[in-house]
This record gives sequence, C-alpha cells and structure tokens, in this order.
Amino acid sequence: MPQQKLGYLLSRSCFSAGHDACWINRVAPTAMIMCPCVDGLSHNEAEEIHPEWATAGANVLFQAVIETAEIVNEKNPKCLSCLLKITTFRDGK
Repeated sequence: MPQQKLGYLLSRSCFSAGHDACWINRVAPTAMIMCPCVDGLSHNEAEEIHPEWATAGANVLFQAVIETAEIVNEKNPKCLSCLLKITTFRDGK
C-alpha cells in the first residue's frame, strides 16, 4: 500500500459523511486519503492543516497513481509511454 511504502501509518476508518466516494463506489473501487486537521476541526472556515500533513497526503496519492499506472501497464504494455511520463515527472528528470 502506498502509505506503508512511504512510512506512514494506515488507519482504517468508517465515515458516515456523504462524500462522492460513496456514490462512485457503486461502479468502481474507491478509497479516500484523509489528512488530519488541526484540533480535528474540519468542514469549517477555521479548518487548518499543517503543511507536512498535506505533503504526506499528496505523496500517498502520487504513489497510488504510480502503482495503478504500473498495474495498467502490466495488463496493457502499450500504456508504457504514459507510465514513463508519470515516472519522469516524479523523478524530476
């Protein structure tokens, strides 16, 4: 899992909020990356997140995209050029 490769802890949670993922999950596998807010305050104009937490969430998302691209490439080698473009962007070359 992406977060484990990056050294982050995995926390499985059950949310009752009506996120778009609830609806998308009816037609496709769905996951959410949740970043904690300062003092647990979210969905409020006073919501705040530490830059390190936002960076961690973005890194997990990026790693998940890379892993998904690798799986797609295994099933369809013609997608290799797409994977190479993503990897090049990640490595900054």
